[in-house]
Amino acid sequence: MAADTPTSSQGSPRGVANSRRRIVTVVANVLVIFALVCVMAWPRGAQLQHGEAASRITLFTPLALGSMVLEGATGASGWKTAVTQPLQQVRHEIQNSQPLDVSNMTNLTFEQLIPRNNVLDGNICRDEEEELGGLCYERCAVITGGVFPLRTSSWSCCQAQPCTFFNSKFTSPLSLCEGLDVSGVGPTRACPHTPGSCLVNEEFNLGRCYKKCALLTNSSFPFRSVASTCCKYNSHWACLDAINTISSPTFDIGGGGGDGHASTPKESHPPIPLLTEA
Repeated sequence: MAADTPTSSQGSPRGVANSRRRIVTVVANVLVIFALVCVMAWPRGAQLQHGEAASRITLFTPLALGSMVLEGATGASGWKTAVTQPLQQVRHEIQNSQPLDVSNMTNLTFEQLIPRNNVLDGNICRDEEEELGGLCYERCAVITGGVFPLRTSSWSCCQAQPCTFFNSKFTSPLSLCEGLDVSGVGPTRACPHTPGSCLVNEEFNLGRCYKKCALLTNSSFPFRSVASTCCKYNSHWACLDAINTISSPTFDIGGGGGDGHASTPKESHPPIPLLTEA
């Protein structure tokens, strides 16, 4: 009787399927590595150094590449939306980051550094802000154009009492320092802060007051990212790209240096309560 001929596992249907899965895995890994290499080696020539709104570096290249990879590899509309929506938001923030006019904030005297708040109105925040839970937020009446004037939480405002889900406006509680969860800082973006105010030539960042980046960088990097870093755009995501930022320990200062008064600090400092309520 002839001996049985051994059958190779690679020739079986299961073996073929395993081989195909291994090939797909290898190809996917190669594509991911190639994408990462492209990100690291992306050209940063003179044209992109200007951080134009249309440049790929400015629009946070890893996010853009991730969007393309997910769209091409999976075709899943849910994943595509999850990635492209933040990218579109970054584009919107960049295009709306207008230069700040600080021409009237140089060489201010002590009297000119003091903001003009009503200190006898019972409001421990700045005039354009309201207090809730020990923090100062931009007034709901201002941020919603008067439609939802009553603040009910850091991320919700309502039209009138009694406040319900159906007469309220909400923004995501996961988006810190965005939407309704912001302080009243005009054109710049800042988190809610403890009661008090900064000086006229200062700005809020993570609960502290710093001299305006626009003054420190001659308006070339007018938006503060962190204590010692200024950014070209009023966007958290765009400021994660180093090409859009400039850093120096000399940026971590207050706006009161040189005026001769101890009540106007030259170091960065918490908001000053006496500037909003006597």
